[in-house]
Amino acid sequence: MSDEMFDYHREMTEIVVTATIDEPDDFVWVMNLEHRKRYLYFMENIMGVCPDDSESFGFGIMTGEPRNGEPIELCSREDYFDNK
Repeated sequence: MSDEMFDYHREMTEIVVTATIDEPDDFVWVMNLEHRKRYLYFMENIMGVCPDDSESFGFGIMTGEPRNGEPIELCSREDYFDNK
C-alpha cells in the first residue's frame, strides 16, 4: 500500500452501487485487522464521523482476509466461507 491514505468511503460506495445484492443481511464486508484500524482512523480523522466498527452501509464488518487482494471485499457470508 502506498503512503497515500486509502479512501475507504469512496471505495465502499463504489462497491455498493455496482453490487447485485438480493438479501443485504447475507452480505458482509471483509477486512483484516490492519485495515479495520485504518478504516476507523479514516472515518474519524478524515471524514469526521464516529464510525460503527460493526457495520458500514448497512452491511456487517468481519475480520478476515479479502480474497480479491484488495483492502476490503463485500461478499456473501456463505460464499466467503465456502470458498475460503
